[in-house]
Amino acid sequence: VTDNSLRLLKTRPRPSNLLLCLESMVLAVSSLLSNSHVNIEFYAHQLMPVILSILLNKKICKNRDEPHWDVRELAARTVAEVCQMFGDKYPDLQTRITETYIEAMRKSSSNLSTHFGAIVGTYWLGPLVVESVLMSLHNQYVELLEKRIEEYSKSSESSKNVAIGTEACSRCRFALN
Repeated sequence: VTDNSLRLLKTRPRPSNLLLCLESMVLAVSSLLSNSHVNIEFYAHQLMPVILSILLNKKICKNRDEPHWDVRELAARTVAEVCQMFGDKYPDLQTRITETYIEAMRKSSSNLSTHFGAIVGTYWLGPLVVESVLMSLHNQYVELLEKRIEEYSKSSESSKNVAIGTEACSRCRFALN
């Protein structure tokens, strides 16, 4: 799972079935986590980078208008599930993941898809993490989104690109609230 996911994310040009493959991999990991007959703990350190890459990668599909938002949310829930299952045994696991999300959100140059992944990832870690992370960044981040929306409205790009960019801003804003 791990090798194949990372290979797919690095492939150029992107395969047309990339999103479906990544979704299948996240679902497979989620299924392994819920299977009481499989001890996945020893492989968690190999799975987390892949799931986080799917969640936070700039582009996880061939075309920007594919429904990658749902796959990112599924990856966020899976990361939270790993934290819940193994947080007692690895006390710094959730802290390290939260720091990864904060870093992704603080980079204003990051793609909005990455920001969305960080927001939903934080959300799925629970209300205490949301309060400590998202609330401290809320005003700064809303300003960034408003600036991006304004840039899209003045953009000379095609109407399709403007619509996709505006949708990304809207999804981030919705996830933030």
